[in-house]
Amino acid sequence: MKFPNSKFPRKAFYSTLRSPNIFQVSQVYGFPEKDEKLTEASLNSNELLVRGGFIRQTSAGIFNFLPLGLRVLNKLEKIIDEEMHQIGGQKLMLPLLSWSQTWKKTGRWETNESEMFTLKDRKGSTFCLAPTHEEEITSLVASTLSSYRQLPLLLYQIGKKYRDELRPRSGLLRSREFIMKDMYSFDVDEYKAKDSYKLVTNAYRRIFDRLGIEYVRAEADSGNIGGDESHEYHYLTKAGDDSILVCKNCAYAANEEKATGITAPSVLSTPHTYGDLESVVYRLLGQDFMKLPENFDFDFKAKMYIDRERYVIFLYSPDRELSTFKIWKSSSPIYTNLIASTLDNFVPKTIQIVVDSSILHGDSNKASQKELTPTSESYFERLRSIPISVFIDSITFTKHDDFCPKCNPADEEPRHRLKEEKGIEVAHTFYLGTKYSAPLKAKFKNQVQDSKLAEMGCYGIGVSRMLSAIIEKSHDADGIIWPAVIAPFSVSIIPLYGVKGALEQALKLAKKITNITNLDVLVDDRVNTSYKTKIADSMLIGCPMTVILGREWDMTNRYEVRIRETGKTTKSDESEILKSILLQQQINTA
Repeated sequence: MKFPNSKFPRKAFYSTLRSPNIFQVSQVYGFPEKDEKLTEASLNSNELLVRGGFIRQTSAGIFNFLPLGLRVLNKLEKIIDEEMHQIGGQKLMLPLLSWSQTWKKTGRWETNESEMFTLKDRKGSTFCLAPTHEEEITSLVASTLSSYRQLPLLLYQIGKKYRDELRPRSGLLRSREFIMKDMYSFDVDEYKAKDSYKLVTNAYRRIFDRLGIEYVRAEADSGNIGGDESHEYHYLTKAGDDSILVCKNCAYAANEEKATGITAPSVLSTPHTYGDLESVVYRLLGQDFMKLPENFDFDFKAKMYIDRERYVIFLYSPDRELSTFKIWKSSSPIYTNLIASTLDNFVPKTIQIVVDSSILHGDSNKASQKELTPTSESYFERLRSIPISVFIDSITFTKHDDFCPKCNPADEEPRHRLKEEKGIEVAHTFYLGTKYSAPLKAKFKNQVQDSKLAEMGCYGIGVSRMLSAIIEKSHDADGIIWPAVIAPFSVSIIPLYGVKGALEQALKLAKKITNITNLDVLVDDRVNTSYKTKIADSMLIGCPMTVILGREWDMTNRYEVRIRETGKTTKSDESEILKSILLQQQINTA
């Protein structure tokens, strides 16, 4: 057994070993080193995690978690476990190796293979290091599910996942190996599945509320996971990669792809005919529209798609970008079977013009004021006889300063605007429907013995990612400011070397704290480290409370107490410290 490199009494050392919540700095592997050299410091979070002795990088996007980092992870996972158990979640462990044939049944092997770590066994079977587990969990449940009486099911795990990031960066925020909590729900019908979705998302709210770091829940696209309802959870910070549109007046938030906004006092989503717009389109087509570039001599942009029988023309403001996401995700029949290529002299049976609502925010007749001479008169004349329908819809990306779609009454002039914020995504929830249960045959018999597909949802939290995201949101020039509930140690006690009896009293105080609470206490027993460095290290690793036994304690028996979150320093006696710590314990367990 290695003893501290100090005059630390051996008897006292052994006594603290019998207190599982008391730790000595000299015994903590990887504790901050003054000469620590950083291999990557592109973000404050990565720099602080490395300098604070929480992680070490082993290769691009791959990290070792040191004891301090693992302590934070374990406490975060404990909170997640408690909230998942409260809603009836059952924890299991799924394999890291996932068989390619299962993925091919859902069609995701081909679409995701470039981002997966793949390998073959000695028999030639292909596997991947699972980046997600929808296929694995659905296959498992399909093998055991037979009756509606077995539902609902809420199954979850916390474990490692892998993604072959092209350019790993920003430490834990974009790594190749990461830790996720993923839960999967199975229900008898869509109604019950939506109930499960609400149940889990309410649990997510409690998890983030317990951490005490401000977050937003944003409407989102389901991406390649699938499903028709999805929400992201973000910490808003300038270090984030995602753009979130947020209303400060209400709770509305959505990511850039999903966001909708009001660009005019009245926006119509039903078919409508405007004489001025028809005139514009006729002139537009008279310019031999198929040969025009996207940006031409109008006061707005245009883009055309065709199918076998029609032209579909999108008109939108020049200061906005067409959102193909909104077009392809829409359930409107207008947007089905469209291709961007054009056919010379193709005469459609109908022409449909979709005008972005942003064009109506101002003078919608601007374009018609231009006098244009047709370049293909005969073609133009043929088009004039074709029926034209005009629709108003939101087909461009919502922008900063558009009006909020939730809290602006339809019959009033809009007042509340959306603000664009940068965010770090730390969790995502999806209602999946039968996207996975259908190809993987997760079926059951209902009350009348009809075979039905299980309705599913999936719910992820980026556990390792949250460490970096929290630091990006909560740090200062001195280091990390952890939420008290996940800090590696709740209290740091620093006895000033050279003050008689300080170390022994620090150990006694630590013992009293752990006798009345379950909080973790760190005693800095280093003797060859300066007083200022000890305090700096306690601030760096984010201990919520630092208690110092210095000259003040030597003369007046009062301790110097520093609160990390507020930066406040007070002089307190032992009873005051214990009361404060008991209060912190109550907050942590609330």
